[in-house]
Amino acid sequence: VVLDQSGRGAYATFQLSISALGCLTCCKATGMLSHQEEDNKELEAFTCILEGIGKTPMLSTVLAEQLGVPGALIVKLEGFNPSGSVKDRCAEYMVRMAEKRGVLVPFSFQHVVESSSGSLAKGLAMVCAQRGYRFTAVCDRFSATKNAMAEAFGAEVVVVEGPPDADQIALRTLRRNWCHKKCEEDPFTVHLDQYTNDDSHMSYYHSLAPEIYAQSPDLDVLMISTGTGGQLRGCSLYFSETAPHVQIMACEGTGSTIFADPSTRQKREISDGTGYHCALPRVERCLEEGMVNEIYTVDEADAVLTSTVIARTDGALVGPSGGMAIFAALCHMSCAAREKGAQVKVVVICPDRLDPYKAQIDDYVKTHIGVGLSTQELLGRLRGRVAEVAGKCTLGKGMIDPRTLAFRKA
Repeated sequence: VVLDQSGRGAYATFQLSISALGCLTCCKATGMLSHQEEDNKELEAFTCILEGIGKTPMLSTVLAEQLGVPGALIVKLEGFNPSGSVKDRCAEYMVRMAEKRGVLVPFSFQHVVESSSGSLAKGLAMVCAQRGYRFTAVCDRFSATKNAMAEAFGAEVVVVEGPPDADQIALRTLRRNWCHKKCEEDPFTVHLDQYTNDDSHMSYYHSLAPEIYAQSPDLDVLMISTGTGGQLRGCSLYFSETAPHVQIMACEGTGSTIFADPSTRQKREISDGTGYHCALPRVERCLEEGMVNEIYTVDEADAVLTSTVIARTDGALVGPSGGMAIFAALCHMSCAAREKGAQVKVVVICPDRLDPYKAQIDDYVKTHIGVGLSTQELLGRLRGRVAEVAGKCTLGKGMIDPRTLAFRKA
């Protein structure tokens, strides 16, 4: 501080000191410093980046309170995994199990191939680099940008070309066919195949689900974005055995055809959004075995709005899938309060971070939501949307009753 003749510099220094003292007192009162000091005592350097997979933080948010929604909303932030998503758990476990069975031999430079829309490609590229394998991520034009991140780990990225009018379903088939052909040509090539490999969902059974229960043993509801069904199957199995009172709820974006007729397919802007042409077998098993209590479908606009708002209210950067699941959770909480006067504790799995989607979300916000809105204005919009959508939901069913869902076989 530079003192002037009036001594205002000294006064400024005094004010800063008082402010700093106030912050220090606040931190100690809330336990922030003591928590950090305790953590520092236990910190040790990893010997391998794979040791950093899992043990992700869980955040008790203020979003529901600020929206006036009764209950507790907690998010499991899987974007804190080393490559940025929950799929790190799946990648590490599938490789480890393949090694255990002798299918893969560490540091043999065997060739691993996998069809992926992005997140698993990054995770497998990281794991293969550490375990001594060549890795090829097979993608299409819809996922080329996300898959390109795998190149940072030394992976090869192959973009499968299809007819100009081919949708993601057709291209996904081409991707998997490429992998199968590669394995036929070279017997030392291994296709882990996340879509049919039980190790995919068992990775979440053994790691993600136990973590959630340890961090929040009194949860009432677990909200999961469906996708390939790995987290849904793994967590459903775990909680059905360990804490059967916990309700499992699934959500998907409007336009996905996992829980809807193919004729309802819609174009989305953040991703292709067509989803799968049917529920994958592991999703079907969850529904057939009565493990899913409610199903929600969420508009892309609501998912983006929620991701935008929670970054403001809680400092959590969650991707659109996380925004979608949080919005669904808020709808369920509102419905539970309206129909039963209940305040439920919901844990939401946020699969990845906002970062990979930032440019697309910025464009979407500019076009559909509006730039320069204050946090209160955004909260007002989200509050209105939650109230509107929750008003159409039924407790015990959500938006689609799992018990009456007709399956379309693959």
